[in-house]
Amino acid sequence: MTSVHSGGSIRNDAQAKRKVFKNVLDSPFVMKWPAISNEVGQSVLTHLITLLEPIGTIRRENTKNKKKEKKQEQTSSYPEIYKRLRTGNNTITELLEKIIQDKEQEHHHQWTIFVCKRDIQPTQLCNHLLPMCTMAKAKLVPLPEGSVVKIGQALNIPRVSVLALQLKEDNGDNNNKEEERLRLAVEEVPYLVQTQWLDDATASKGTYQPTNVKVIQTTAPIKQPKKQQQQQQQQQQQQKQQKRPQDQSNNNNNNQPNKKIKR
Repeated sequence: MTSVHSGGSIRNDAQAKRKVFKNVLDSPFVMKWPAISNEVGQSVLTHLITLLEPIGTIRRENTKNKKKEKKQEQTSSYPEIYKRLRTGNNTITELLEKIIQDKEQEHHHQWTIFVCKRDIQPTQLCNHLLPMCTMAKAKLVPLPEGSVVKIGQALNIPRVSVLALQLKEDNGDNNNKEEERLRLAVEEVPYLVQTQWLDDATASKGTYQPTNVKVIQTTAPIKQPKKQQQQQQQQQQQQKQQKRPQDQSNNNNNNQPNKKIKR
């Protein structure tokens, strides 16, 4: 980028600055997403798509058939994992609410929540899943960018940004090999870190959490008095007016035709 000179002196163009300290307020009720490497994220996404593709294939066949009887016959041919699958942000939020409220009931297979965090804008739409997954003891897995399109194609659904699965361990069944690969890949994702404010809230202690205040050092331009600003503006206008007749005379000289000299 080239700097544009306004016509005045360089010292006037370079406006003086001063140090400024600004206060930034931050909420104390913050939780961090689990940090995973790109290799782990791509591995989880690959096994997840492979596991979901049979469901999308059956859905494509159902859309081709218009008769209800054929649809009923084909819905029964869904793979077994279809019963352990939930899709949609609202659906999974309701699922986590039921698990949190029903604390006494034992869930033999914990839920794993897959979130296309980098494809959701704004991210506040999925931040509520952080404390809910902690309270429900569900693992939260952020997926790499572009997962929304790939998962939607696998399930034959226009857009899937959040989905939940109940993963089972392999008991020697050959049909469960891909699910076992996905489960092993998910084990490399760390659980959410427990926070003191969430533990106090669940224990009904109600301890006060102070607001986090951060001080950031930055710079700001030094404002000149109004009289000096008006004087500078008048000087710049006078300089522009003086240059206009000179520019016009130069243009007139350039536009005059060359006279031939007679000998």
